[in-house]
Amino acid sequence: MKTNSKVAVCKICKEKDNLVVYKGTHICKECIAYIKELI
Repeated sequence: MKTNSKVAVCKICKEKDNLVVYKGTHICKECIAYIKELI
């Protein structure tokens, strides 16, 4: 599995800003807040 992409995007919304690595994938902070509301 190669990851040559220089631009990481959010796994959920494809946003390029405010990314954090969450459980092995890049997710933006808005989506993390959304996920935490669901749990």
